[in-house]
Amino acid sequence: MNISEIQEKAVAWHKKNFGEYYGSGYRYLLGICEEASKLCRIHLKGEQGIRHTPEEIINIKTDAIGYIIIFLCNYCDSQNFALEDCICKAWKREEK
Repeated sequence: MNISEIQEKAVAWHKKNFGEYYGSGYRYLLGICEEASKLCRIHLKGEQGIRHTPEEIINIKTDAIGYIIIFLCNYCDSQNFALEDCICKAWKREEK
């Protein structure tokens, strides 16, 4: 599955479960921040070697990364952006 297909599926799932968009997309940004915070926290706990097993840490990290992408897909859609185009545009700039 490519990034465009993931974005389509994420948007369709969101609309099916929550209806059309509301607001300016800020709720998706809040979701991204919440998941990024979880990722930072679990990364720290992993480095400290406390509270979770290595397997739990991997599971929490991969879930957070996945949800960041899902929220980002919906945010991009709410702004009429294609996530894949955003990534390609940034990558072209970085390659220079």
